[in-house]
Amino acid sequence: MNIYEITKNDIITILQAEFKPLSLEVIDESSKHQGHAEALLHPKAGHYRVTMTSANFDGLSQIKRHRLVYEKLADLMDSKIHALSLKLSATNE
Repeated sequence: MNIYEITKNDIITILQAEFKPLSLEVIDESSKHQGHAEALLHPKAGHYRVTMTSANFDGLSQIKRHRLVYEKLADLMDSKIHALSLKLSATNE
């Protein structure tokens, strides 16, 4: 298992524990960015796309949803995540 797969699994574990999602998909897109200047500077930090539906997002704006996720992934953001794309939905969306 490579560093990006380990980080992907860490993301899934954290999001499942914190948000109890109805649906969750985490895609590792790191391979699309290999060779980019920033990827060369931070070779252990990957690019990830997250799609998640959770009751925790009910009644919250997109900005508040994003802030919640970034807060929960803060430790990974410092060293293991270079880019994170989020599509976050409430249960009624």
